[in-house]
Amino acid sequence: GRDEARFDFSSVTTPGTYKVVSGSEESYEFAIADNVYDDAFKATLRMFYLQRCGVELTEDLAGDYAHPECHTGEATIYGTDEAIDVSGGWHDAGDYGRYVVTGAKSAADLMLAYKLYPNAFDDICNIPESGNGIPDVLDEVRYELDWLFKMQNSEGGVYHKVTCANFPGFVMPEEETEELIVTPVSTTATADFAAVMAMASTIYAEFDMPYSQRCLDAATRATNYLEKHKSVEGTKNPDGIVTGEYPDDKDTDERLWAYAELYKATSESVYDEEFTKLMQAGGSCATDFGWQGVSAYAGYAYLSAPVKGKFYDAVLASF
Repeated sequence: GRDEARFDFSSVTTPGTYKVVSGSEESYEFAIADNVYDDAFKATLRMFYLQRCGVELTEDLAGDYAHPECHTGEATIYGTDEAIDVSGGWHDAGDYGRYVVTGAKSAADLMLAYKLYPNAFDDICNIPESGNGIPDVLDEVRYELDWLFKMQNSEGGVYHKVTCANFPGFVMPEEETEELIVTPVSTTATADFAAVMAMASTIYAEFDMPYSQRCLDAATRATNYLEKHKSVEGTKNPDGIVTGEYPDDKDTDERLWAYAELYKATSESVYDEEFTKLMQAGGSCATDFGWQGVSAYAGYAYLSAPVKGKFYDAVLASF
């Protein structure tokens, strides 16, 4: 075992480098300053750049994590002979799958962070787009959004994920060369996509109005799909696919999030009506900021809409 102690240095406000000395024992040096978390903050954001799929990560920007482009070939739509381009986006985690529900949730978190604390983000994070006049956090989110567009089919539904049939071994991303497979549309992916695209439509309007409109159009098409597909579908792994399932047997919270974000983005009463119907049928808006449960995203979006919705007081009371 190791002896540990916790010290509270809140009362020490003079910036500098310090260490704790007790007899002959000395601690590691540590800093007290206003910017002690800056490096960790920037490294956290740069982690998303290091997860980019489909492009070369160059040594000057990625250092030890540099690698050639990967996963650039077309992917087969499960159960068909059709192949489509779904290059781009972020690798999910320890594997190289790209999953809509987690990717959308991550993009939403970054956009919320930017919206709430815009002054915390700059254009000098040492990513390829640094210096282009747009905060790097939004350049990074756009890299994921550009992939999400490719995951929407002609009906407006959004494929659940793209992976190989099996997880790779511990290999570099360019060494995973098995067939890429796009799994069927899921209602959770479609609703998450709608929510995030609606959110993006408001955030990117300041920088690129045509892109903002493209996001809103994609969100609208996704909700049109949801209207025609009222029950949960597509959230289980199809036969032969054993990569991350991201299962979910309830999509009410995702639908609430989609309608709340579209209402916030457009102030159109039709989205308020759909949101209200789901809430009256037993929906909840206050519990989860997760990938499987997204209800708190829905509640926050609804409460922060520029025009107060008809279910505003009930949602507020639930928080």
